[in-house]
Amino acid sequence: MSLLPLLSLLLLCAPARPRSPPPEPDLAGFSAFLAAHPSISHRSLSLVAAGPGQLGLASSLPVSPGDTVLSVPLELTLSSSLLLPSNSPLSSPDLRALYPHLPTECTSASPSSRPSCSFDHLLLLFLYHRFTPASPLSAYVDIALASSGGLPALLPPAVLNAEHPPGSPLHLPLKDEHNRASAWLAKYGRVLHARLPAAFNEATLTHRRVAEGVAAVGSRRFTKAGVERLVPLADMLNFPAEPDRIGCVACDTTAERFECTARCAFRPGEELTLYYNDLCPAQAEAKYGFSSGLTSRPCGPPGGGWDRTTERFLGWVDGAAGIEHRLRLRTFDYGGGAPVRGAAASARIRDGDVVVRVPMESALGMHSFEGAELGALHEKLREALGDRPEMDFEYVALAALVLYYDAGGGWGGLGGAGAAGGFGLYARLLRETDLNHIPAMSRGWEGGTGVGGGAGADRDGWDEFVKESVAVKEEYARRFHEEVVPLLVETLPLTFTNDQLDYRKVLWALTIVDSRYFWIPDEERRADPAAPPGDSYVVPFVDMMNFPSSEDKWACVRCDVEKVDGEYYFQCTAECDFEEGEEVVFYYGDHCKSFMKSQYGFYNDLNYDECGEDDWVLLGLDSWDGFGEGEGEWEEEEVTQVEREL
Repeated sequence: MSLLPLLSLLLLCAPARPRSPPPEPDLAGFSAFLAAHPSISHRSLSLVAAGPGQLGLASSLPVSPGDTVLSVPLELTLSSSLLLPSNSPLSSPDLRALYPHLPTECTSASPSSRPSCSFDHLLLLFLYHRFTPASPLSAYVDIALASSGGLPALLPPAVLNAEHPPGSPLHLPLKDEHNRASAWLAKYGRVLHARLPAAFNEATLTHRRVAEGVAAVGSRRFTKAGVERLVPLADMLNFPAEPDRIGCVACDTTAERFECTARCAFRPGEELTLYYNDLCPAQAEAKYGFSSGLTSRPCGPPGGGWDRTTERFLGWVDGAAGIEHRLRLRTFDYGGGAPVRGAAASARIRDGDVVVRVPMESALGMHSFEGAELGALHEKLREALGDRPEMDFEYVALAALVLYYDAGGGWGGLGGAGAAGGFGLYARLLRETDLNHIPAMSRGWEGGTGVGGGAGADRDGWDEFVKESVAVKEEYARRFHEEVVPLLVETLPLTFTNDQLDYRKVLWALTIVDSRYFWIPDEERRADPAAPPGDSYVVPFVDMMNFPSSEDKWACVRCDVEKVDGEYYFQCTAECDFEEGEEVVFYYGDHCKSFMKSQYGFYNDLNYDECGEDDWVLLGLDSWDGFGEGEGEWEEEEVTQVEREL
């Protein structure tokens, strides 16, 4: 295998920065690293310079779709597993001896199964190899630092505040990077200094050096199959400059290797690029130090909106939530309106692959009523609603959970930790979601506020089914406001007030549950004492999969509560293939167009025209005396049987 032809560097155009350029990377040292590890296959690539200290990868040979352009053994990548017994040449006795002394929340299980610790561990490993001169990765670390040396996150605080003052799009993201370095130092500095003084001492454990590591790791890490990694050489793939190059390189892990495959043809000398994500300019500038015409998605208002809340929510998904997935959020243009947020495949997904696996503690359901506050609330709700059908209780209970986290319950605000913090972020995302396309929330109620449907809305274009569905939801909201809100205020007075939980807020929460929850009854699961109770779930991140728009993706994803290695997860599995960047969609069910309009605010040609008995049953459950014209009264047992058949 030939060495990377480092001497034939190609100079690519890159915008100059007004500050001092970062030091030139040690190309000879990195070439020596590659020579020492011939198992890294890079037969068609050469390094190219993309500006001062900036490197990329170009094809030195013609590349055809399907060619593997880069293959790196997993043992030559950095991940949390290096802190455990490992045969990797990048591991060491010092690192393995350090592991038991790290913060306990990161050592109670395998690091790869605790994604909340993955970034901290990657940063630790990166800095260890930086400050250990004999490390085989020292040349790689030098190149990574040189490439990230111009990132705005490394600006001194005074310069940051001057160039990006409070209220500007970049201020909060950059401030978070500074705070992340401070938090890491406080969490790990003492134990590293005590256990590995040769690498971590007063000279190396400075805020500046840790911030440099934060910038490098944050801009270079890959997350595949729920594991975060630093992959030498692969992280030199730059972002594409032209839209026709989006998705032309796809990277993923196999059992033993990290591989990047071409999806398009490349000419000799043409740079290979990797589309990182659907970024807005502020995100791209803060994280990677650039923006382009492909990063033009609106960022939303500074410090909030789509950009900031979504970024933090996705950080929770990939971190504390422990959600394993093959998805990334992006927007899709369906025509006739604003782009719609949805889930795209982050790498090729094959029939039978797990698309997303969510620990039950990161999903909302009846199992979520744990702890003193929520336990007391569950008991009160049971006392008040226990004699009503189970579906009614779970529906109301889920709405109560949404309201609880929306109000910051369980430290569920933006500063919260663990699941509660993530649910707080999720509730904020829901609060910022426009629901005016759903009839019950349509504009016209109280002067067109968009929160609260019904009385003032224009119903002339609604058919009988949609009108009835709004009536059902309004009745639920009225009963909830009269019967459940007093229980919430009485049980959790520090979280709720009567003014906060007005009719509009209640109707919003019920609409959120209606349009997002999964109902998965399973008698066999109920018989397992270790299974989560209940049949109804609201699952953050999973509920961002949209309804298919074409028959070829009908029923291509199946979601269920499944037991994996003795633990229950909410898991979605592919039943057909999705290419990288393709939207991953979930079929909500066989419903008529009016049902879809009433519940989700849209319909398409996959929905049938005439509403049948099944649609009426799902609409009203046992709240109706009759379903459709001339049906007469249904007994509760009949309704329950139809529900279970559906």
